[in-house]
Amino acid sequence: MKGRLLTLRYFKQKPSGRICKLAVDKGFRKAGWATELINELEKFAVKNLMTGIYAEVRESNIASLNLFQKLGYKRQKTLFGYYSSINGSYELENGIKLYKGLER
Repeated sequence: MKGRLLTLRYFKQKPSGRICKLAVDKGFRKAGWATELINELEKFAVKNLMTGIYAEVRESNIASLNLFQKLGYKRQKTLFGYYSSINGSYELENGIKLYKGLER
């Protein structure tokens, strides 16, 4: 796997994580892989003293939004025009910013 799933950052002196990219191949969906990945990212974050994790999802990605909310992520705000179009048009799509505080 290439790339980074979780970024550590310091915002206002508080260490937090940000889930950058998370995808499960269509052939492996509905098998709990995304939940397992997020749970492992959260364990890593706690081990590395992060206070919480942020994630952004497309407003139209209902499955991803539902998954994060099921795992305890709370909607923080709408990110207007955050994503470029996936169909090649010039329209921008809103994103949803989510956050989950972590217990240490």
